[in-house]
Amino acid sequence: VKTTPVLAGLHSTAETAKLFAALHKQMSRVRSVSRYPALVAAGFTNEDFVESMEGLRGFEENDEEPYY
Repeated sequence: VKTTPVLAGLHSTAETAKLFAALHKQMSRVRSVSRYPALVAAGFTNEDFVESMEGLRGFEENDEEPYY
């Protein structure tokens, strides 16, 4: 893997909160990035993974709250 696509724009809704929750649930199954050579080759560490998981949880929590 040489590049990774990134979402450029995403609106905050309860549905996106569900998407982040589902992604967090699936990614929680990963115990170590060392099992994924492409991540290791890119310099991605377990600490980076933990930080990313915390970010996903934060996105989920932010999108659960309505902005009226």
